Amino acid sequence: MGKNYTLTEVQQSSVDQLNKMSACVLALSPGTGKTLTILDFISGIISNNDDKCIFFIPKSARAAFEKELTTRIVVEYILIKAGKEYSYSEISKYKYILIENTLVNKYVEDLVSIANNNTCHLVIDEAHSLQNPNSVFTTAAWEVRCYCKRVYAMTATPLINDIEGLFNLYHFVFPRIFTSWFKFRSRYCITKEHTIRMKNRNGAIIQRKLTEIVGYQNMPELNEFLDKLTIKGCVHYNVNFEFLECELDKESEKPYRFASSGLFDILYHPEKLKHQKKKNSGDSSEEKVFAARLHDIQRVVDGCDSSVVDSNFISNKSKLLIKTIKEIMDRNESVLVYFEYKDSLEMIEKFLLDKKDEIGFKNIYRLTGAEKEELRAKIESNLGLREIVLCSQAASQSRNLQRANNLILWNLAWSCGRFIQICGRICRTDTTYDKQNIYILSVAKTIDEYKVELFKKNISLIMTLLGNESVGTIDQCAYLDVSADDKATLKKHLLWKRD
Repeated sequence: MGKNYTLTEVQQSSVDQLNKMSACVLALSPGTGKTLTILDFISGIISNNDDKCIFFIPKSARAAFEKELTTRIVVEYILIKAGKEYSYSEISKYKYILIENTLVNKYVEDLVSIANNNTCHLVIDEAHSLQNPNSVFTTAAWEVRCYCKRVYAMTATPLINDIEGLFNLYHFVFPRIFTSWFKFRSRYCITKEHTIRMKNRNGAIIQRKLTEIVGYQNMPELNEFLDKLTIKGCVHYNVNFEFLECELDKESEKPYRFASSGLFDILYHPEKLKHQKKKNSGDSSEEKVFAARLHDIQRVVDGCDSSVVDSNFISNKSKLLIKTIKEIMDRNESVLVYFEYKDSLEMIEKFLLDKKDEIGFKNIYRLTGAEKEELRAKIESNLGLREIVLCSQAASQSRNLQRANNLILWNLAWSCGRFIQICGRICRTDTTYDKQNIYILSVAKTIDEYKVELFKKNISLIMTLLGNESVGTIDQCAYLDVSADDKATLKKHLLWKRD
């Protein structure tokens, strides 16, 4: 029976390349149809034999895989998901075995047995989850991987956090090429050692050496390696990037100074001190203390800490957001608003509902980890004009939200990879819009400005290693290369105030 679908040029080119490789990282940018691409390829190599394929997928990708398997590829499959128990005999009779990432460890013995007794291939969707080598999922995935003939990792963002994460991903797919992180780091990274004093478990003061990556070397060589091992591709969209900036409110200047100097909890949340002291005991490094402060700093900038500001207080950042949303509603369009913190999302939701008539929107929805999959799918399929979707990290991947053509980032994600994923919610091949608008909000001389500059540096590294295709639409967004020294200076001035 012939195919009832036609692959795009990018998809067909990717399938042609996959047919020549026994392992690869499929790094098509968001919105290019990686799910259909990999399923079309797998159906071509296992349909006429007894081979099987195991797919590790995040829960958020279930709907996308089931849609393609029932409407286009049209094959029998089993989806192992939470809420039901599956036996070995039940799983092993299928050629297409899909399992949620969170359940891989639970069924690892069955999956290893299936892979050991059959010619089996492995596909990992959203494979940047492998960047933490110590996670339960990665450990279980390695056990299954050892028995599979072919291994394919799907991700729009091979470098999501740092270069060590990139190594861990490629080490999983190509362990004979990328054998050791220490060899990789010595070859491609410039490092600097720091010595810190800290307490061990017995309370004794000891010295510990930390290795910090301060630069990179031999990048053309690494780029050549990655280019041979990675299938890249993207669809270019007419994207309009706007960086919108406002000043920090006068009411927030003192709390911000306190938060960035470590005095915030002493003055505003003394009940947290005992818990934090116990949690952070034994580590006096500045980086550890700095990381613990980031949440408080962002809350002050976002204006969502009720102990600092009145509940009716509307910050400059909130006013900028409301103004931007109103302009979108006046164009009779819909918008996604992305948040890193639940507190900020709930605060903005209240402000928007209070000003519904003034802003002119019809409905407002949440797309977070709390909503059931049925509701998320309903939002995807029914999102209409002049509607707002408030999104958390749970909506940053495997969600098709192209019924909107506007995205506002209330918080710029620390991870460049997540930023690329978020942009991919509206930049998708089946969009009906000629233009997509992406707005990045920031408060000058605060953590927001620091994150913008960090974003520029990370984008520069990604484009150096993986090229323009790896970032999709972001190649149309101007960026500058920020040096390590520049970043350190920004950190001290914007996040580590001593005054």
